[in-house]
Amino acid sequence: PGGRIVTGKKSFMFMHPDMETEVTCTIFDGWKGCARLCGGESCVKVNLINNTHYETYAGVTPSFPSKIIPIHFDGIEIKRGNGLVAKLGAYMGEIGDVDVGCSYDRNCRTCCCGGLGACRQRIDGAPNSVVFLAAGGTLVMKDLAPGERFTVDATSIVAFEDSMSLGITPTGSCSMCCVGGEGCCYSTLTGPGKVWVQSMSFGKFHGAVAQKMAERGYNMDAE
Repeated sequence: PGGRIVTGKKSFMFMHPDMETEVTCTIFDGWKGCARLCGGESCVKVNLINNTHYETYAGVTPSFPSKIIPIHFDGIEIKRGNGLVAKLGAYMGEIGDVDVGCSYDRNCRTCCCGGLGACRQRIDGAPNSVVFLAAGGTLVMKDLAPGERFTVDATSIVAFEDSMSLGITPTGSCSMCCVGGEGCCYSTLTGPGKVWVQSMSFGKFHGAVAQKMAERGYNMDAE
């Protein structure tokens, strides 16, 4: 009772008939509104509100084939004071006081080769709030100890705690760079903190479908 789910446009799936809906626009919220746009999210938020005195229900859906990752800012899953750095487009919804904004990578090496760009989505949450992220394929969470390094393909990163540092490392020999299909660099994450990775990003999924359709003479881009 009294709770609400905040999500983006076209994410509504179902809800209890006694729940109410409300739309808020963050474009006039100054820096917070600008930061939300720079973080890859719309300035429009859809609120599903329970103004009754009893429990109700609601369901939301991602905008592409994916699984939903609930991440709790409870001091256990995400340590107190830590935020999340997420891939653009991963955010799906929230419960509680969650702030979706952006952070800037000032390192030229990781800006150009780290895979997340110069402007990254940042998510901060108050205690006991929950954020929902969308990711595809098999999902893996790694909890890294201080100084522990994790090498990962940039397209597989969904989110990581901001206590971690992002870096890059060469993929290997010249032949690996040229014909291995992985490019020149892998991304690296150094602990402490948690990182969530996916096996099938939307870009990879779209590319696989487009290739199969092209083999059959169907042009997806023409549609």
